[in-house]
Amino acid sequence: MPAQDQELLLVTEAERNAIFKHYGINEGEFDEMVNIIREWHKKTKLPQEDTISGKIKIALFNCKMDIEKAKRCLESYYKIRTVHSDFFDKLVPNTNIYNLAKEASKTVIMPKLTPDLCRITIFRLCDPNANVPDGLIYELVSFLGVEYRIFSGDTFYSNTLIIDLKGFGFHNLMKYSPGVCNTLIHCLVSVKLRLKNLHFVNLPPIMDKVMGMVKMFLPSKMHDKVKVHQTYESLYESIPKEYLPSNYGGTEASIEELEEKWCKLLESKEDEFKLLLKAKCHDLLDEKPSKNHNDQVEGSFRKLNID
Repeated sequence: MPAQDQELLLVTEAERNAIFKHYGINEGEFDEMVNIIREWHKKTKLPQEDTISGKIKIALFNCKMDIEKAKRCLESYYKIRTVHSDFFDKLVPNTNIYNLAKEASKTVIMPKLTPDLCRITIFRLCDPNANVPDGLIYELVSFLGVEYRIFSGDTFYSNTLIIDLKGFGFHNLMKYSPGVCNTLIHCLVSVKLRLKNLHFVNLPPIMDKVMGMVKMFLPSKMHDKVKVHQTYESLYESIPKEYLPSNYGGTEASIEELEEKWCKLLESKEDEFKLLLKAKCHDLLDEKPSKNHNDQVEGSFRKLNID
């Protein structure tokens, strides 16, 4: 990863060693695992990409260093990009739909890992009139950030999400149809996302409806991971100030400053994202996705890694 890119995804040597120590391995053994999966990948019909090493590393982190599960994770990644190609084909910077998404929401991945070695992602809506076609557009820049983390091989133990609902209203809620929620869930489980906590801040008056919708799509064991904060002081009990943007009383740069840096980075990687448009594998589509939304969601959540 280039030095200028590393500034947005910082990982110290001590943090890397601590993550590997947690799994009872060292970095050399981790590299051996990567090589084992790389050799397996060469013998499959999966797309043969230059960025496969980053994808393998992310799969291992999300699958708790289980090689066989990491292989299935890679297959699932390509399958979901094929099944939902209508959405993933929009994941290209510097397009009209990208510019619309960038104006409608703000996504920031914080540069430093937390003391518990989690990578923080903050999502905030900025579309009071709900001018987007559907809720997937709100998530477009978020997914570009996720894809960048995947092909660059980010290092982390788990993930913490902060959802800022200050600009969220009923009109925005209506953009999240069951079909949109279903797609989002399948995209998350395609990489077996490890999720430590989900924090909500700046809840609007329609809080009950919002939280009701959220819990409807979350497995029961995840409910305790959902934290609702009426004040930022409450948020600090989970995340120290030095890991938060100045918007939340933290000591990091503001969301606006960090988002500008992230968008510049993503836009500079346009060619890499265009290559990802080929990251599909129709051979994996041996069965059609279930038409029953509830069954599909329930089955998918069995694959979600919750710490």
